[in-house]
Amino acid sequence: MKKKKISALGVRNKLGRVALKNVGMTSLDPLLEGPSTLVWGGEDIVALSKEIAQWAKEIEPLQIKGGTTEGATLSKETVAELAKSPGRKELIGQILAAMMSPGAQLAGALVGPGRQLASQIEKISEKEESAAPAPAAS
Repeated sequence: MKKKKISALGVRNKLGRVALKNVGMTSLDPLLEGPSTLVWGGEDIVALSKEIAQWAKEIEPLQIKGGTTEGATLSKETVAELAKSPGRKELIGQILAAMMSPGAQLAGALVGPGRQLASQIEKISEKEESAAPAPAAS
């Protein structure tokens, strides 16, 4: 997890609530019951969710209680759905591909008729060259 810049900290629930409240974060309060470890960092919320979901599969006692983003409490089901979502880089790639697609189609539509016209002109010139009389020898 260090390679992915993800941090984890086991906390006592009461102390965790107080510390988080001091920084203005109360959205985790409903989740802080029983043994708790706070996990944060990573490239984005999706990458963090994927990493934790993977660890939860590998380590049997590890259970995801939920999470928070932008002040909203996320259920464990929502975290599981995030883990299945494309990450930031994949989404940027999909958006760029969608943006480039109409341009590529337009370029193809503009170039296609030009190629056909050039091909027809070439055929006509080849026909004329083959039909033209050979130059006379002097």
